[in-house]
Amino acid sequence: MINIRPIIRVIAVLLIIIGGAMFTGLPVSYYFNSGDALSLLYSGLVCIMVGAALWMIRLPGGNDIKKREGYLIVAL
Repeated sequence: MINIRPIIRVIAVLLIIIGGAMFTGLPVSYYFNSGDALSLLYSGLVCIMVGAALWMIRLPGGNDIKKREGYLIVAL
């Protein structure tokens, strides 16, 4: 049986990291006035909010990642 809790935790952390990485392009976009600043800001905020919501979900089960969960994390 696949334990979904560690999979959701890893995906949540990845979404938060990706959302934070999107903010690194904001100063460059603002400096060159390319018009992409709002798109980057909204995308980063959505990623961080979805990642935080997934992080806060309390599911039963352990946090140990086995072989099956590892394959599923890589596939997703």
